Amino acid sequence: MAPLPRYDGTFSFVSSRLHANIKRAIPTYDKKDPKTWPYVTLSTIEKHCPYQGYPDLPTGVAYQREVLRRYDGLYSPGERASTASMNGPLHQRYPFNYDRFDEPKEKVGMSGAEYRSYMATIITISSTPRVREEWESAIPDSAIDCDTPRGGQIESASPTPRIRTQNRDFCANRKCAEVRREASRLRGDLFDIQSQLLSSQADIKEYETTEKLRRNALGDAEYELEKEKERAEAAENECMLRMETNIKLLQRMRELETKAKQVDDFEAYCTRLEAKIKELKGGRAAEKRSCDVLSESENGDKPRKRMRSFNAE
Repeated sequence: MAPLPRYDGTFSFVSSRLHANIKRAIPTYDKKDPKTWPYVTLSTIEKHCPYQGYPDLPTGVAYQREVLRRYDGLYSPGERASTASMNGPLHQRYPFNYDRFDEPKEKVGMSGAEYRSYMATIITISSTPRVREEWESAIPDSAIDCDTPRGGQIESASPTPRIRTQNRDFCANRKCAEVRREASRLRGDLFDIQSQLLSSQADIKEYETTEKLRRNALGDAEYELEKEKERAEAAENECMLRMETNIKLLQRMRELETKAKQVDDFEAYCTRLEAKIKELKGGRAAEKRSCDVLSESENGDKPRKRMRSFNAE
């Protein structure tokens, strides 16, 4: 199984806020599925202020061993047992860091068996053997290793001095324990307020960036709108010019059609006139021929009469 992703974003001791921050950075995050949990180092927690083991760490992530060392070193075994009775066993809250005996793990991670056991406690599984077998077969036997972050990055050292927890003496006085818990609670509240403040500042910065981008986008949209208006006006003017040109061409075409019709009518008239002229010419030629024949006939009769008259004498 691939190593868990490393989360370097804003850390918060409020579980809902931390889960929301992780969800924005890692969309596949599911607080109920350890396979999707990120790996959080001490340097990520101490970006804002030192962490001295208080307050309680949110669940749903895998922590660097140094983080849990400071957490364990702050409270006595009795106080840890009391916290476990109220909030649940450590191996259920931090399965990557504690085994089933609530003992810290030497290596941060989960085996396939631990993963199946953890999922069986939080997921309602059908009692049918077939469904159980299919669910278990979908879970790999390989371990979920997050001691080496993705990309081979080496864990950064803590920016704050390490707190020595060896041979720590705890006062058995009830009042001292109450004062210590109250001090831890107040320090935790202060730490969380500082974390919320920085988270809010980051949100404000993100909002300002988004608002600036939005204003720029709005300005770009207005600029593009003006350009579109100018292009629309230019297209409208060009359309009007083309309409005027088309009207002129239409008028010219109608004039040419009228002239063409007149030419056709004139040609038809000329054809009829030529035919009439030919007809008239033909009639005159026939009349002339008849006149010539008549004149020739008259000229031929006169000598004969003269001959008759001469013979008579």
